[in-house]
Amino acid sequence: MGKGAYNVEPSPNGKFVLVTNKKDQSVSVIDAAGLSEVARIPTSKRIVHGIAYSPDSRYAYISCESIGIDPGAVDVIDLASRARVSTVPIAGQPTGITVLPTSSMPQRR
Repeated sequence: MGKGAYNVEPSPNGKFVLVTNKKDQSVSVIDAAGLSEVARIPTSKRIVHGIAYSPDSRYAYISCESIGIDPGAVDVIDLASRARVSTVPIAGQPTGITVLPTSSMPQRR
């Protein structure tokens, strides 16, 4: 893993374990069967924090903390391509993150 391993989270399908590297501005993708790092993905912000997955284990969402006036963000990682595919700026200080199943979401009327 990278420097400053911080949060560790297995994927719902059991294929991967992700580790946020708080001092390395990256996320390590670990193959759960072989316990070896298969990718290290740079993040958009310096201080990475939490990990959440889409229910189908296709995407990982990584919260990145803000520093001073620089806003935080959530990076979206495609685990099939092992690449960051999107970054969403977040005002304030995002740390922990979770993904709710769609059945838990309020319905619009």
